Amino acid sequence: MQRLHTVLLLSLVAILLSLNSFAVETALTITRVNEASALLMPFENADNANGNSLSNRTADIFLVLFLPSGAAGTATVTLTAQNTSTTVPGFGVMTKADLVIALALGEEKLVGPFPTRSWNNSSGNVILSYSGTGASDVDVAALRAIP
Repeated sequence: MQRLHTVLLLSLVAILLSLNSFAVETALTITRVNEASALLMPFENADNANGNSLSNRTADIFLVLFLPSGAAGTATVTLTAQNTSTTVPGFGVMTKADLVIALALGEEKLVGPFPTRSWNNSSGNVILSYSGTGASDVDVAALRAIP
């Protein structure tokens, strides 16, 4: 009986440790801009270890991705598609792939907006991940236009 208790206890410890190993993406701050906005790009450092999340309930967010020329190397930013398959009348089953954006040194790219049905997870967020030798140097800005 004691052996069973030990096995159960060790199993419980393993489960708890695995739960703590799941990374939580760092939420990006959304900057609201309007016709009178004249601002420097509000870049944040990408969280290349855990990824970033972006609240996208209104599907009107754009991202500016920048890899400084002094970065350690190139980088790739991946936005994870959430609803990857749907049936479209006249076309059949259509598949949506992740959006993969390659950044060279000194390059800046604008992407978006992101339709909620394709990109939002169950929490209403778009998920970004980073890879490549320059992943830790990627800067990202989230923008929402206000009419």
